Amino acid sequence: MGTSTKIKTFLLLLFICTSVVRAQQEIIGLVTDKEDGMPISGVQIIIKDTIKNTIVKFTQTDGEGRFSIHQDRKDTSHCLLCLSMLGYKPWQYSLKDGKQNFQIKLVPSIIQIKEVTVKAQKIREAGDTLIYTVSAFADVQDKTIGDVLQKMPGIDVSATGKISYNGVSINKFYIEGRDLLEGKYGLATNGISPADVGAVEILENHQPIKALQDLSFSSQAAVNLRLKDKSKAKWVMNLLAGGGISTHPDKGLWSGELFAMQMKKEWQNITLYKTNNTGKNLETEVNDFIAGKDPVKLEDYINVGNVSVPYLEKGRTLFNRSHLFSTGWLWGLKNEWEIRSQINYLNDRSTAEAETSTTYYRSVQDRIIHEEKQSVTHTDQLTAHFSVEANKEAFYLKNNLKTSLSWNDINISMQEDASGIMQQASQPQYKVSNDLQLIKRPGKWLFSFTALNEGQWRPQSLRVEWGNTIRQRTKDRYFYTHEEANLGIQWGRLNISLAGGGSALFRDFDSSLEGLPDSLGTMINALTTNYQSLQLTPKLEYKRKRWEGKLEAPLQYYHYSFAHAATNKHVYLFSPSAYFRWHTTPKLYLFLRAGLSTDPCDLHSLYNGLVMTDYRTLSRGLNEYAAVKSRFLSGGFNYKNPVKGLFTHVMVMRSWDDSDKQYGRDFSDKYIIGYYTHHPTTSNNWTIMGTVTSNLDFLHGMAGINVMYINSEQSMISENDRTSFRTGSLHTTGRINGRIGEILNWQYRVSYGWNRLDADEQVNRKLEQWCHSFAMTVVPVTRVNVQLAGEYYRNEVSENIFKDIVLLDAKCSYTLTPHTELSATLMNVFNRKKYSYTIYGQLSSVEHYRRIRGREFLLNLYVKL
Repeated sequence: MGTSTKIKTFLLLLFICTSVVRAQQEIIGLVTDKEDGMPISGVQIIIKDTIKNTIVKFTQTDGEGRFSIHQDRKDTSHCLLCLSMLGYKPWQYSLKDGKQNFQIKLVPSIIQIKEVTVKAQKIREAGDTLIYTVSAFADVQDKTIGDVLQKMPGIDVSATGKISYNGVSINKFYIEGRDLLEGKYGLATNGISPADVGAVEILENHQPIKALQDLSFSSQAAVNLRLKDKSKAKWVMNLLAGGGISTHPDKGLWSGELFAMQMKKEWQNITLYKTNNTGKNLETEVNDFIAGKDPVKLEDYINVGNVSVPYLEKGRTLFNRSHLFSTGWLWGLKNEWEIRSQINYLNDRSTAEAETSTTYYRSVQDRIIHEEKQSVTHTDQLTAHFSVEANKEAFYLKNNLKTSLSWNDINISMQEDASGIMQQASQPQYKVSNDLQLIKRPGKWLFSFTALNEGQWRPQSLRVEWGNTIRQRTKDRYFYTHEEANLGIQWGRLNISLAGGGSALFRDFDSSLEGLPDSLGTMINALTTNYQSLQLTPKLEYKRKRWEGKLEAPLQYYHYSFAHAATNKHVYLFSPSAYFRWHTTPKLYLFLRAGLSTDPCDLHSLYNGLVMTDYRTLSRGLNEYAAVKSRFLSGGFNYKNPVKGLFTHVMVMRSWDDSDKQYGRDFSDKYIIGYYTHHPTTSNNWTIMGTVTSNLDFLHGMAGINVMYINSEQSMISENDRTSFRTGSLHTTGRINGRIGEILNWQYRVSYGWNRLDADEQVNRKLEQWCHSFAMTVVPVTRVNVQLAGEYYRNEVSENIFKDIVLLDAKCSYTLTPHTELSATLMNVFNRKKYSYTIYGQLSSVEHYRRIRGREFLLNLYVKL
């Protein structure tokens, strides 16, 4: 065959192949909700012949809203691509132009069928993902996505801003699938407008590390915010500016916020500045809610600040001048690499006024101390982190460099039984850490390596003027390092791994105390507490259909070196644990946990001199090693029915602790001395918690209830007598909300609780607390909404003696333009001044009277850009 013949044959075959390919073309597309931008699964897709009025091809979208359908090109001139889905308007497109790739946005609709209303679901389920449509839960008064999250069944937002899903805290918070804020998601929930968010996704059983998926299961969920198309790839800003007056404090008020966000495919940024003196707490916005436990459990020895106020919203008692700046960046690189950086700076000055009456229960005669306090606290806090991460199916790498610097100065002037007292505390903390994690997954094998190095320094001081001058200085500093390697293999449905590594701690603690009688004890501490440890942890994980199980058996060896009176120690610790989960149905699973553990030595209480906690309280530590052995057993169930919006979580836990140390308390003249002695002691605890939330379609709202019960049996030494006592508390909260069209929305919350102290015939008391709160928003005319919010507290401060207080707030808002709102707010209309409550402690009770913010009037201008 000649060359020209071969060429002609090749061209003929190429033409035939091309014709076949052209004759069978694939039409592909993505179908999303026009309002929230979320993919829609189960959409019916047909290609219809308009001449013959017949269906040529048909299919439906998958769980990600995608579809593909093959079509003969000769039919396109008289064919329509038609989409239909219950709750959405029909969509169609003529195929005569040969278009093959579609991005289709369906418009939600309400369909009347014989007095039955069918509309797009508020909650949709796609595999392990629940999709909440934000517009179905948002109301006119909601300014942040955090306001809306609290109305979504199954999702709970605590007073500090921590998010839980069906009773379990989340392990990640994403925006457009990326972890920009790394645990400090309060910056987003208190800044992002619900008008910018189409949907909130709950990613159930979320394993954030791709290399560990199918190897290490998770019982925690993640939250992902899906932004609307109009809010992507451009700067989105919210601006708030306000001013007003207050009766207490008697001064002018201000409030200002600037929130800027841009979410692009290549990078993300959130930058904000907030300032106010209206009682809004900015510190919680930079809390890290996902950070793991600190491996070095050290605390401040000096503690002169005010205690938190139960039930009452913190802003009622916060007399502040606060400033917060934050900027966070994420850059997406090639091959799934990401770089993150974040800087947060908080400056806060707060004052407080309080009266306390503390009763220490004693076998002979109770001791009562009455105090009046006025405090001023100055706080500066600077945190920063820089991380590099690659998250692939076969490879994971993350290095996270963090620093936290804080300066906390407290000045307290007080009166105790006509005696004038002054306290000044300086409590800086400086911390730097670097955390490296590397995972390789070649086939069925897995190799990982982790390295954590951190250092901290706390040079703190306390000065007391009480007849004479008392001065104390403490210096607590340490360096901690931990390295661990892990080897695992996937063997059928069984995952087997063995981790081994070592850690070391080098710590110095020095303190000096001047101005107290030498008869009280040693006033100087100068000690070194070091340890080196080795760890070996075998682990088994099993998952088969409805069953999941995990067994761990960590074995640790510690060598302690003490450069003071304590004797060096060699210790072996064994802490096995087991976890099982059974999915009885797709909606219900049961779980069981059990374990034994031995905690390493509590280095915070290991010292042999006196340390002053506040003007009256001294503490004396142990001078030898002591450990705590624990046993626990817990179980419960988790139920969800997203279609009905019903979510339930119940957990019961029983624990027992055996300790080598016993806490005691003595009284010496005007001082109270707390101490530890080397004596075996046992305590046991019950914990019961549960949550239930459900949609109430007939009210266009939801209802829920949270229950927390804790009971503890323990003992202490009081003036050389060993006393057993029991403490218990119950806290229940019920809530319900609803709407009447666009005219009115409302919410009601009721809380009931008690706390109890029983102690060997010395005391047997229980105090109750009630709180009712109601909020209502009315839209009488277009552009105007009026909000009323009231709270009623009834607290039992002593047996059968109750303190009642009613607080009322009012707000009127006027929409100037679609993006601008002017509002006037009147807080504490009745100008109440004090809030009272009593709590029980270790053989003691404290009755508090806290000054609350007086009547305030504030004008705000809100602009959405």
